[in-house]
Amino acid sequence: PVDIPAGGAQSFVFGITPTSPLSSTEIGLVFACANSNPAPSFTGLNTLILTASPTPPPDLVAIGATPSNDGVVRLNGPTATGFFATAAVNIGSGGTVTASADDGGIGLPVTMQLCETENSGKQITCGNNLSRSVAADQTVYYTVFVTGTGQPISFDPANNRLFLRFSANGQTVGATNVAVTTD
Repeated sequence: PVDIPAGGAQSFVFGITPTSPLSSTEIGLVFACANSNPAPSFTGLNTLILTASPTPPPDLVAIGATPSNDGVVRLNGPTATGFFATAAVNIGSGGTVTASADDGGIGLPVTMQLCETENSGKQITCGNNLSRSVAADQTVYYTVFVTGTGQPISFDPANNRLFLRFSANGQTVGATNVAVTTD
């Protein structure tokens, strides 16, 4: 237990040593306080993805950026297009990685197009699922274009989120996400 003053912050380090292989699992953290109910858990916000494999897989650490620099894709109307860009560095072993974009299965009224880019933003290739070989210590870049399909999206950043996921051999090996809304 730690005391965190109002407006304060506390950092934590988690050390996990698996004893057998484990399929990629989203783990929610529990923040319980003496003077309030536990904080709710939201996928991609206060969770971590754990995978254990007998051989080291690729392991992509990804960061998503939005034009507003606040982690929110803001569509200027229910049929507008916006985007978020991502850089991901492979801190694991080399291998074939597949990138895909989704809304976490909640059915947001958007379509998404995923494009691999150069670090300058120049498009290399676009599609729904993009596979490529990623070497250890290599950085890859993607842009996800998001287009509204006619319905408004409320500003609810805990729930209305878009994900860019990386997988290898059927296991999640990295991900990032941003919120989405129509203005």
